Amino acid sequence: MNNGTCKMTAAIATMLASASLWAATEVVGGLTYTYTLSGGKATITQATGEATSVTIPDTLGGSPVVAIGNGSESAFSECGSLTSVTIPGGVTNIRNHAFRNCSGLTSVTLGSGVTSIGGYAFAGCTGLTSVTIPDSVTSIGGSAFSGCSGLTSVTLGSGVTSIGNSAFSGCTGLTLVNLTDLAAWCGISFTDVNANPLYCARRLSLNGEEVTDLVIPDGVASIGASAFRSCTSLTSVTIPDSVTSIGGYAFAGCSGLTSVTIGSGVTSIGGGAFYGCSGLTSVTIGSGVTSIGSQAFYNCNGLTSVTFLGPLPQGLTGSNLLPSGRTFACLRPFGAK
Repeated sequence: MNNGTCKMTAAIATMLASASLWAATEVVGGLTYTYTLSGGKATITQATGEATSVTIPDTLGGSPVVAIGNGSESAFSECGSLTSVTIPGGVTNIRNHAFRNCSGLTSVTLGSGVTSIGGYAFAGCTGLTSVTIPDSVTSIGGSAFSGCSGLTSVTLGSGVTSIGNSAFSGCTGLTLVNLTDLAAWCGISFTDVNANPLYCARRLSLNGEEVTDLVIPDGVASIGASAFRSCTSLTSVTIPDSVTSIGGYAFAGCSGLTSVTIGSGVTSIGGGAFYGCSGLTSVTIGSGVTSIGSQAFYNCNGLTSVTFLGPLPQGLTGSNLLPSGRTFACLRPFGAK
């Protein structure tokens, strides 16, 4: 074989290695990993063995591990002894079903490179007690932690922008959501109410300190739908002038709330925004509000004072502001006696 042929063969091999998808196995730390290679990067599709504490290898077959799971079934379902997993910084994607039904798993450490957690990735991991989502994660898939009944606390980093439907449904033991960035939390898109862990936890902390008097940071432009829904530990909310909109059901079910102050930058209050805030007695609404959605304050049966710092929005009716059966007697423009 001449030199030109050798170079051609090497070039073809390199091209095939970078373009093709093929499977291999390797034993690391007591587990046998089945993985695929594509573009010189490895994805773990299955692991078998009796190891209890596992650190996902940085490389397999000399290639960096960047993903876990084949997207359709649990990659670790045959690791019945597994209790803890550490995922290194090189892994970016935890795919759908990756650790589903690993009921003995009590601890998961996510590396700083993880950007997405797929649907059902940790569903049914009933032994998990806490999880910390690093700042690198931007999306959490539907039902990602559904049925994790032993989960008591969740810490969310600043990078998450979307959480899929039912991501935390059935997390009946959840008692606390800890945030590292309150402004980032306000911008998360929750696909449904069970996507928000607060719906189960009811309590919120910021960098380890429980939040009762919630002050939205200045600079936040909007508060997303269901952002603080059912956070019963809140007693007061102050919304700055930088906020222009309050999403639907943003504070619904916050039964411990007694007072709300809404800044003058807010132009719209979404439907059901404060629905069922039964302890709410007073609301101050800034001068910028032009629309209030249906049932925004419905079933706020303790509400006795609503003060507008500007003119009353046109078309305001009892269905979108006042509790059922109440009159406009408790409404007053600022300065009125």
